[in-house]
Amino acid sequence: MKLRFAVNQGEALRRGIDCESSTATVVVNPSELPEEDRHLLADRMRPGDIGIYEVCSWYNGQPMLTCELICASLPDYQGLMEAVRKNAEKNPRPLARK
Repeated sequence: MKLRFAVNQGEALRRGIDCESSTATVVVNPSELPEEDRHLLADRMRPGDIGIYEVCSWYNGQPMLTCELICASLPDYQGLMEAVRKNAEKNPRPLARK
């Protein structure tokens, strides 16, 4: 499965990582991911889209996806999960799924 996300190219440069694009795609095998990671990623996806999006809380406290791809410091799975976990700390309530 492919997952697409934004990358902070400036931060990658600071760390000495070559990042040619402001977006990255990683390929993962969902069955090999920890269950917690699968849920965190799935909560940030839209049906039919491989993008991983920011979750924000609105004035009524209900979490919802933004239009912005989540932005990682590095263009790899570890960078993606670091960004996802930071977003989950800010918005710990899972999205309501139908």
